[in-house]
Amino acid sequence: MPHLAYRDPAGRPVYLELKEKDVTIGREADCDVILSNRAVSRHHARISCDGARWTLTDLGSLHGTFVNRIRLAEPHVLTAGDQVNIGGEVLTFGGGPRPSDPAVIVAVGNLKPSASGRGTDITPAEPIAVPLSSVRDQLHACSDLDALCRTAVDLAMKVTGANRGVLAVKSKGADEFLPRVQLVGPGRLPPSKEVRISQTFVDRLVKDKKPWMARDTDHDMTLSGAQSIVKVDIRSILGAPLLHGDALLGYLYVDTLGEGGKYRGRIFRETDLRNVGEIAKTAAEELAKRGAV
Repeated sequence: MPHLAYRDPAGRPVYLELKEKDVTIGREADCDVILSNRAVSRHHARISCDGARWTLTDLGSLHGTFVNRIRLAEPHVLTAGDQVNIGGEVLTFGGGPRPSDPAVIVAVGNLKPSASGRGTDITPAEPIAVPLSSVRDQLHACSDLDALCRTAVDLAMKVTGANRGVLAVKSKGADEFLPRVQLVGPGRLPPSKEVRISQTFVDRLVKDKKPWMARDTDHDMTLSGAQSIVKVDIRSILGAPLLHGDALLGYLYVDTLGEGGKYRGRIFRETDLRNVGEIAKTAAEELAKRGAV
């Protein structure tokens, strides 16, 4: 049975059978597949059936529809294994039997997780390998600053398995950095309220202008007593500056969370720090190209 496989806003795997009926993908409540982020248009794309073929069509979306990392310029006939990227969310087109795993659901939702990034049933996120060439391609393909910043945070959370991510920038002439994008949870969605991060960590990141990591905040004497660390229950943090030459454009921050001493988030590693550093470096280059200096 032809189907789409993806994850809903709570991070749960979804298997949606395609039954000779058009499937609309977008942010509106009347869509068959609802993807709740600002990079997705209200009615973004449509999958339609023509006999034995299923065709994907972009509906004039602002940020485009990608299949196997190539932006659609015309309708595309889907084949098994095609990876459809819409606003940073990936849907896989496939055939074959429906999975027997009871954790896999056939449902869609339009939920927003809490600002803590936990929600009510958030399980630990696992890192997803993203080739450096793909990072560059995805950031370069962004059509505007909002899409660029969101994609950078999305990628940083994806490759690290982070619970929360923030990208902050400094407007021209401004003295402080303000969050441009905040995402939380396995679905990497905008939170219901502002994300509270470790200002102590950010201050050092901005001062040193180099990537750094607090691998386990319980054992970091400079952070273990910080109010935000304790209140939010932050377990592991890493960040990287957005540098253009000597100019600090902003910073990219991700963290994982504990829960009452029973940690759910993973502890970051050196490979995570290197990966986020590369994402921040490429994002800074693209920000500079777009005049955000």
